[in-house]
Amino acid sequence: MRDNNQNGLIDPDYDGVDLNRNYDFNWRKLGSSNPSSWTYRGLAPFSEKETQAKRDLTLKEKFVASVSYHSYGEVVMYQWSWPDTSAAAPDDDVTWRIARSMAARISKLEEEGFYDITRQ
Repeated sequence: MRDNNQNGLIDPDYDGVDLNRNYDFNWRKLGSSNPSSWTYRGLAPFSEKETQAKRDLTLKEKFVASVSYHSYGEVVMYQWSWPDTSAAAPDDDVTWRIARSMAARISKLEEEGFYDITRQ
C-alpha cells in the first residue's frame, strides 16, 4: 500500500497525487493523468498544498540551488538535467560535489553502502 501525498488515507486504487510530479516544469510530460496511477501528477501543477508551500517558499527565498534526497529510492538528486538534453547546469561541478558529500553520509537501509547520486 502507498500513501502518495501522506494524507493518512490509504486507498488501494486511488491514493492521491505523486508530489514529485506536481510541479509546473514539464508537468504534462511527467507522470500520469490517471488518478489510479502511482505517478499521478494531479489535476494541475501545484494542485497540492505541499507543492504550493514549497513553491511559495522558493519564490520568497530565491534559492540558487537545490539538493534533495529520496528515501524510497535511496538516492540524492541534484540539478539539472532533463531527458531531452544532455546539457548540465553551469554550476554542475559544485552541486555534484555537494550531492556526493551528502550521499556519502546517508546509509542505505536494506543493503550495505550509501545513497546513490543522480541529476534531477
